[in-house]
Amino acid sequence: MRKRRFWSLSVSFLASFAGVAFTTASVQAATNSTPSTATVPPQIRTSAPPEVRVMTIGGSVAHGWNDPRKNGYLHRAFVTLTRQFGVAYTVYDRTIPGANAVQLQDTLYKGSYEKWLRTIHPNIVVLSWGLLNDCLPKTPLAEFDKYVGQEIREALAAHAIVFMVTPPVTRASYTQYLTQQQMYVNAEIQLAASFHNPHLYTFDIFDQMKQYLIDTNQTYVRYSADGWHPNSAGHRLAARMLVTDIDNAFHLTAPALPNNASPTWSIKW
Repeated sequence: MRKRRFWSLSVSFLASFAGVAFTTASVQAATNSTPSTATVPPQIRTSAPPEVRVMTIGGSVAHGWNDPRKNGYLHRAFVTLTRQFGVAYTVYDRTIPGANAVQLQDTLYKGSYEKWLRTIHPNIVVLSWGLLNDCLPKTPLAEFDKYVGQEIREALAAHAIVFMVTPPVTRASYTQYLTQQQMYVNAEIQLAASFHNPHLYTFDIFDQMKQYLIDTNQTYVRYSADGWHPNSAGHRLAARMLVTDIDNAFHLTAPALPNNASPTWSIKW
């Protein structure tokens, strides 16, 4: 587990897409607008915190396996957002290689998620399970919905914004487990929609990447490191798609960092 800091100038970017006002203690809803209409940033209080805390949840793909320094598509996306839109992020990596939502909520790691919410106090919780760890043991859909839904409810109750991010394409998800993977992706999307909550956003990287491969007449081979994980090219592509999705969905207008204010990061395991 690790913490990475991506420093910049302000929190105006987060306010512009989430429609929230910051205090030093929490993020509070400042609008009832849906994501597609929440385009006008509110006034930001002078007591804004020095960081925006992002907690990432998922397995080995979200952890960044087979990407140099285990950057991964999620970390790459937040680095890009920092550079382009001027926000100070601290990413708390709570991904667990080999795990799934059932293990996190009910078996091997039960209690960890609630503890992280209490101790980290994230402004954003990113749920990005790779889903192959559900395909292999054939997790029943009812059980899958129960525990992913529990993660969503607990994050929202902790006053966090939730990003549901489907995973990048891998060889296994595009071949051996294509039907099962699509089933779990569809279940995640439908589950998120059922909440009807303006602070829950879905970014479907999996289906976008599949369509991209069709449109560009490519296969998964260029983007796969092994059967279950993307390579650096796959992580980069997924990160670009996620950044574009956030930009398109929330009409970002925050300024880029000046040349002399490059972000840095630190990692704590």
